[in-house]
Amino acid sequence: KIWDASTHQCLATLKGHSGSIYSVSFNKDGSKIVSGSEDTTIKIWDANAHECLATLHGQSRTVTSVSFNLDGSKIITGSRDKTIKYWDVRSKKCYKKINLNEPPKEIC
Repeated sequence: KIWDASTHQCLATLKGHSGSIYSVSFNKDGSKIVSGSEDTTIKIWDANAHECLATLHGQSRTVTSVSFNLDGSKIITGSRDKTIKYWDVRSKKCYKKINLNEPPKEIC
């Protein structure tokens, strides 16, 4: 759900994930949202039209943390599969993977 912080009103409900959502992040200008879910997918949303623009596949367990980089051209995800992945927003492809000894706590 997208909420108006000043009026406390629900502006929209984004539907698309089949599991619980663990993390969301807006890009710098607020035009896009990225979400990570228990269903192992990452979704990129149009924050104004409330539509899913893309679904990224490649994590094998719950996606627990998502974040845009400063210019919004990249997404970084962390998963219970003990990886951090870097995604190009334009191509929707993972271009870098870091294997960890344990799941990451949070990506900022």
